[in-house]
Amino acid sequence: GCFMCGWFTPMLQVPMADINVVSRRAGGGFGGKLCRHIPVAVAAAVAAQHTGKPVRMTLDRNTDMRTTGGVEQADVPGSLTG
Repeated sequence: GCFMCGWFTPMLQVPMADINVVSRRAGGGFGGKLCRHIPVAVAAAVAAQHTGKPVRMTLDRNTDMRTTGGVEQADVPGSLTG
């Protein structure tokens, strides 16, 4: 199974083996944005299940940046010297 498929199984109530996800791009900057596109992908999956047809979602650049932009919080132990 794929990383994203685990997000779809509870929403769609289908086995992970029955889910096919095609993503053009995900992550970047060492995966800091890896999960930010999942709400959009789940919406597409629900629409596909409802219509019985494949669904493709395309976001304009402004929506894409508002949806997937930003950084994840990280707590990194260590100290600065200088």
